[in-house]
Amino acid sequence: MTTIARHRWWWQPLGISLLLVLVFIGLYVGFQRSPQPYRVPVAVAGGQVRSGLAGAAGQAVDVVPVTDRAAGDALLHHGDAVATLTSQAGHLQLDVAGASGATTVSAAEKLVTAFAQHTGQRLVITDVLPLSVFDSKGMSGFYVAFGVTLASFALAQNLLAAARRIRLSHRLTALAGFAVLSGIVAATLAGPVFGALPAPFVPLALTLGLLSASTALATKALGTWFGAIGIPMSTLLLITVGNSTSGGVLGVNLLPEPARWVSAVLPPGAAVRALADLNYFHGAHLLVPVLTLVAWSLGATLLIHVRERGRAPRTVPQPVGGLAGRVNAPAVVVVTDPLGAVTARAETDSRGRFHLAGLTPGEVTLTAVADGCQPATRALTVAADTTATADLTLVAAPRHAEPAVVAAYSPAA
Repeated sequence: MTTIARHRWWWQPLGISLLLVLVFIGLYVGFQRSPQPYRVPVAVAGGQVRSGLAGAAGQAVDVVPVTDRAAGDALLHHGDAVATLTSQAGHLQLDVAGASGATTVSAAEKLVTAFAQHTGQRLVITDVLPLSVFDSKGMSGFYVAFGVTLASFALAQNLLAAARRIRLSHRLTALAGFAVLSGIVAATLAGPVFGALPAPFVPLALTLGLLSASTALATKALGTWFGAIGIPMSTLLLITVGNSTSGGVLGVNLLPEPARWVSAVLPPGAAVRALADLNYFHGAHLLVPVLTLVAWSLGATLLIHVRERGRAPRTVPQPVGGLAGRVNAPAVVVVTDPLGAVTARAETDSRGRFHLAGLTPGEVTLTAVADGCQPATRALTVAADTTATADLTLVAAPRHAEPAVVAAYSPAA
C-alpha cells in the first residue's frame, strides 16, 4: 500500500474542507468585490432618452421601450423591469421597484444618475414598489431559503448515515414529511409571525416545501450514488454555489455570466426568484422556478430508486427436485439428509401414493413408517429439475415390539 493510500483517510477530508472554504469565500466575497451590471431592465419612454441611455450605459442596461410613465410602472409591478425612466418638465423621472432587490435597483440608479449628470439634467428618484416594512434590506427571502436548504441538507445527511437501519421507503417518507412541515413552519415564521414576507401563505408554504424536498432528495441522491463524497458534493453544489448565485445577496444582473446561468437551474436560485415573485409581483413569473424545484425533486427521486434497485441483491433460484412413489399401505413418508435431519415429510393418500417437491438435490434417505409396521427405507439421489420415483413395502412388526414409529418422525419430535 502506497503512502498516499495509507493516509487517504485524513488528507481527503482535509482537502475537501479546504476546497469548501476556498469556494465559499471565493464566491461570496469575490462576487461582491467589483460587480458589473449586465442588462439591467429599465423601461424608458421617449426615443431621445432611450437612445441616449442605451449609448451611455451599453450592455449594462437593457432598455425596454414604453409609451409613457404609466406603462413603464406597469412593467415594474409585473417584475419585467426594475426602473422606469421618463423625461418630465425640467427633469428626468426615475421610478424604481425597490422590491426587485437593493443591489439591482442601486445599480440602475447609479447608471441613470451618471447618464443624467452627463446630459446635465436633474434626476428625481421615486420608489413606487418598496420592500416590506419588515424586510428593509430585501434579504428575508434569501435567509428563509437558506435556512430551509440547510435544514433539509442536514436531514438528508443524517438519513444517509442511518441507511442500513431505516428502509428506503421510510427514509423517503421522512424527507417528504419534513418538506411539508418545514414549508409550513418557515412560511408561518416569515409571514404571519414576523411579517417579512407578505406572500399568500399557501403558495409560500408550498414553494418552501418544494425547496426542502429538492434539496434533501438531491443530497440523498448524491450520497446514494457517490457514497461519503456525495455529502461535500451537495455542500458545494447546493449550499455554496446554489446560495451564492441565488440572487439573494447580489442581484442576478450583477453576477458574472456563468453564475447567472447557474443561478436559474439550482434550487436555491429558483426558490429566491419564486419568493420574490410571490411577495411583490403577484406570482407573475412563478411557473419556471416552481417547475425547476419539481424537476430536481422528481429527478433525484428517480436516481435514488435506480441506484437502490441496482444495489438490491438478486435472488438466484436454487435448483430443486422431487420424489414420488407408492407405499403398500397408508403411511407417513419422511426424507432425511445424510446427517439425519428431516428435510421433507408427507402422508400418503388412501392408496399409498405420495409426492414430495422442492427437495434440495443430493443424497437422501426415504423412509415410510406406519403403526404396526417396521419402517421401510431406501437410499436415493435427488436430481435437479427431475422427480425420482421409488416404491416402498411395509411389513408387519412383531407383536412384542410395536413402538409408535410414526411419532418418531412427527414435527413435534
